[in-house]
Amino acid sequence: MKHHSHLPRRCVVCALGLVLALPVLAHDGAHGPDVMADVVSAVASGDAVTVSVTLTGLGGPLRLIAVSAEGAATPPMPPADVRFAEDVPVDVTLRFARGVPDIFTLVFDFGMAGRGAVSVVPQQAVPD
Repeated sequence: MKHHSHLPRRCVVCALGLVLALPVLAHDGAHGPDVMADVVSAVASGDAVTVSVTLTGLGGPLRLIAVSAEGAATPPMPPADVRFAEDVPVDVTLRFARGVPDIFTLVFDFGMAGRGAVSVVPQQAVPD
């Protein structure tokens, strides 16, 4: 019966290999564009918020074609090219139908390269 003693050990090794591979399999294809977004400022006034973001390219060239947030109207913007190790400032003003939320997700659309997102916590404008 000694020839069967390695069977449970082999099953455990195989099962452990599958469990360790699951995060890699689940992550496969889940990549967004290679870009870093840094929210420099987000100032709310009434139903609008002006967000200033610096995008930094971490990979190949990207073209930002749109910025959006759920529940907000965003004016069209000219495309912005983001190259490797280049900082690109992006300013956008969003208008919310139900007032500016305390926190929202700003989505960057890079066309075929995919989308990226960043959380924004706006500050209220200081009255003059």
